Amino acid sequence: MVQEDALLLNPTLDDPNDHLEFRADGRIEPVVINGVPSQKGLATIHHCGLARLELLQMRARHRRIVMAAIRHTVAALEAGLEPGADLDDLVGFLEPKEAYVALTRSLVREHMGPFLQSLGLDQLL
Repeated sequence: MVQEDALLLNPTLDDPNDHLEFRADGRIEPVVINGVPSQKGLATIHHCGLARLELLQMRARHRRIVMAAIRHTVAALEAGLEPGADLDDLVGFLEPKEAYVALTRSLVREHMGPFLQSLGLDQLL
C-alpha cells in the first residue's frame, strides 16, 4: 500500500505559518515559496472554506483587537512600564483552543520579535 502525503493542514502536526499567510484585511492566502504556492495551503483554504466573506471579516476584526494589545504592550515595554492586562490578553489569545490562534501567533511573531523571549511568549508560539 502506498502512503500518500496529507492534502490538508493538520494543526497538531503542521505549522500553519509554513502554508498560510494572513493579510491585514482578513484574507488568507497560501505561502508562496520559489514562486509556487503551498499545495497544503491552497487545499486547506479551498476545502475548509477559509476564504468565505464572514471569516474574512471576523479575522480582520480579530486582527484589530490583537494589534491593539500588541501596540499597547510594546509601548509599555519601551517606556519601561508593566504591560498589564494587554499582555494578559495576548497570552489568552495564544491559547491553543482560541479562535484564530494561527493568525494571533503570526501577528505576535511579526510585531513582538525583540520581546518574545523576555516575556516567555516564545514558548507559546
